[in-house]
Amino acid sequence: MKMNTRHNILSVLFVTLFISSALVVGVGMISVPQIALNLQQEEATQAGYPATDLASRNSPVSILVYSQFADTTSAVPNNEFRNTLDSIKATYGQNFRYDNLTSYTQLSAQLPKFDIFLIPEQENLFIANLSAIVSAWSGPLVDFVNNGGIVIALDCYSLSFGNAGPTMNILNGTGLMTVSNPVSGAGWTNNLVNQSNALARGVASSYPAPDGSVYFDTTDGTTVIANGVHSVVVHKIMGAGHVVLLGFDLYNRETNSDILLANAIRLHRHVVFDESHNPGFSIISTFAPLADYYATQGFAVSSMGVFSSEYLAACDILVLTLSYTLYTTQETNMIEDFVNNGGGLFIATDWGAWGNELDPVTDRFGFVRNKTLNLLADSDDALSGGDSNFPFDGNNIYNHSITLLADRIEVYAATGLISVPSGASILVTTDNDDTTTWNGAGPANNIVFAAAATAGQGRVVCIGDTNMMSDSDTDSDGTDNWEDSNTEVFLTNILRWLSASGIEEQTVLFEASHGYNYILTTSYYGFANLLTENGYTIRWMSTFYESLIDQCDILVIEDGSLNYTTSEIDAIESFVNDGGSLFLLGGANNLGIQADMVGNRFGLDMNNTGYLEDTDDSVVASHYIVYDTSNFVSHPIMQGITRFESYWAAAFISLGGGTALVTTDTDGTCHWSSGGLANGLPMLAAKNQNMGRIVFSADYHFVRYNQDIDLDGFTNLYDGDNSLLVLNIFHWLAENRAPTVEVTFPNGGNVLNGTQSITWDSADFDSDPLTFEILYSDNNGTDWTSLATGITVNQFEWNTTLHDDGTEYMIRVVAFDGELSASDDSDNTFELDNFAEGLPFGLDLMTLLLILGVVAVVIIMGYLFTRRRGGGGTPPPPKKAGAMKTTKTK
Repeated sequence: MKMNTRHNILSVLFVTLFISSALVVGVGMISVPQIALNLQQEEATQAGYPATDLASRNSPVSILVYSQFADTTSAVPNNEFRNTLDSIKATYGQNFRYDNLTSYTQLSAQLPKFDIFLIPEQENLFIANLSAIVSAWSGPLVDFVNNGGIVIALDCYSLSFGNAGPTMNILNGTGLMTVSNPVSGAGWTNNLVNQSNALARGVASSYPAPDGSVYFDTTDGTTVIANGVHSVVVHKIMGAGHVVLLGFDLYNRETNSDILLANAIRLHRHVVFDESHNPGFSIISTFAPLADYYATQGFAVSSMGVFSSEYLAACDILVLTLSYTLYTTQETNMIEDFVNNGGGLFIATDWGAWGNELDPVTDRFGFVRNKTLNLLADSDDALSGGDSNFPFDGNNIYNHSITLLADRIEVYAATGLISVPSGASILVTTDNDDTTTWNGAGPANNIVFAAAATAGQGRVVCIGDTNMMSDSDTDSDGTDNWEDSNTEVFLTNILRWLSASGIEEQTVLFEASHGYNYILTTSYYGFANLLTENGYTIRWMSTFYESLIDQCDILVIEDGSLNYTTSEIDAIESFVNDGGSLFLLGGANNLGIQADMVGNRFGLDMNNTGYLEDTDDSVVASHYIVYDTSNFVSHPIMQGITRFESYWAAAFISLGGGTALVTTDTDGTCHWSSGGLANGLPMLAAKNQNMGRIVFSADYHFVRYNQDIDLDGFTNLYDGDNSLLVLNIFHWLAENRAPTVEVTFPNGGNVLNGTQSITWDSADFDSDPLTFEILYSDNNGTDWTSLATGITVNQFEWNTTLHDDGTEYMIRVVAFDGELSASDDSDNTFELDNFAEGLPFGLDLMTLLLILGVVAVVIIMGYLFTRRRGGGGTPPPPKKAGAMKTTKTK
């Protein structure tokens, strides 16, 4: 009996605890919030605009020049500072921007904005200044170089440092390079001792040291130029960047010194030929002329004798050619990581067994060649080198930045690609008329010879021939293979396109079907190259195709001679309204009519009866006008622009709600060639149009590359800030814009219960797929809790019974396009009302539920007890006969 009693008590306790626990869990599901998010953390991320000093751009290269203790006062021709800048302009070219650092204290603030830090000889530097400079620069310079920056130091003379080595003491002190025993002078013989280094391209094997030279000792880095056992020029790879010490100060400019400085700047686009796998060709022999030509086109070219991840870290473009040692899985993995992290890869494979060693790499990226022993041969286009020596031209060559101006290339003993990656751009294919075969072993119609693709953050180009890059003369025409026809243009364009690895690819379509005034392959060729080097893939059409327009991100229309039809303008309008971008270029007088026809559809109307002239802000001629910040409005496109040079331009008479970016003077000095003042008229404008964007320039000369109107040594495109303005325009036209989102229900004032549909409207200007996160607040937006993430539709079913009743609820929807986000909240609070108001006796919900649980247990146990007494089981024993109950009495 005691055991049964104990059992019943434990049963009651167990059931009570079980029911109470279940009820508590249920209450917890209703009332306990998830981790709340701070309001500030959930605000929409706005689209940022990159620094306009070109630090985030690939081209033009940006150079910060330290001038504080340099010789800036000596007379020409021995002004070292002036000679340094003149040397860059003359030998590197015009595709650079620079600014002066006049105080060492400003380095940390300025350096992140530039690609290169150039230290001319600091002739006036004193030992007393050195410690402060070293202290301020050590950390920033080391970080700058390790993260991919380039430091170039020129050195020779300073009275304070024993007549030699002022600049190299900065390198010593900051930890960039260890140098000792400098000796200044001139006249000794400088020898090129490392031909495979990027600084060596185009430099003589030996030459006399010019006045203002210095030699020194170092084991830190690679000596490129030496005087016996002493170093004169040293290049050091450090992290992802470079340190270069040039043992001359350009007191007297000399050809080899100019080339060495230019090559150091070209390290900004460092091309590395891998010669670690027993290559069939080398940059110091058969590839030497091509490597030297690459340097003249702005690339630093070196070779890698030992396959090294450290060397790859400071490489921008890796080139793989015919080799006789197989690439291992580990090496292929390293190359894949290099590309995925933003590197460019150029593979020149070959036919039969000569491509076997490259197959692990080409196959990894999806470029699969014909691996039989058959090579491509063409029976009707063969050159003097035989059927396997033939050209690609005409319909063989496809529309792409890489094939711009390369309308004919020649190959010898090439292979074809039987498979390319999904989404790859086909560049060159064989004929489709049965004249191309696998060396007689079956037709090779429409076989891919060259293709380009993106991979991760990087880019890859694969071609089927290494011989076309060599200095051989296969067809005996007196010209090396690499420069036959337009082969050198094709090979250089490959590097240009690859140099933009790490930048998101955008497609720019030049509309050239209406008799354009300036041709893409001549006047606008440099314009197209500038865009290519900054991530834009160029395409063009000589016949108007709406389907091609729909495939591009930015459409460029330059004024021509043939009018646009209504249906063509309709197609352009639809493209813009659906999120496309349009860049219009018009000219003065009747040279803007066709572009204006398109602009009119968007409310942009240009004066076509004259051109602008200015009496006090012009150079060379009154219609060559220089605009400055007083002519600019505040707009992302004008950020960082201080000088815009325009030639023979018109202006707008209506902007249709657009924004004027550049306007003429308002002081009465600007007028029309046809007569009348032109005060404050816009000549460059931007407009948002539905989901798209438009920029219209009333000057189509400022982007020309083959014209130097003011004779200052810079073409129109690189006059003033013109090139930066172009890049700002295209960035604004192509930038990823944040999506929009608007909560439609519940939006405030609602009373909800049960399951309700949360709904919202959304849009993305770039047509990116959107995902959504839903959050709620129960305290009028002070705190937010996530309800769901990864939603891909504009509706979410919300079970409101899982939350307490309340009157301060709000909903937030966050839209995310993969990069940028935007959010919207309910306009006002709304109410949840799922439960009866008020409880008996003033009890709270938790206490009431516990009481109900105990009552339920008592009822259940009472039922069980009653059933035990009268409802079965063993009956109680009968009472004894005669037994009577007695009652005690007092």
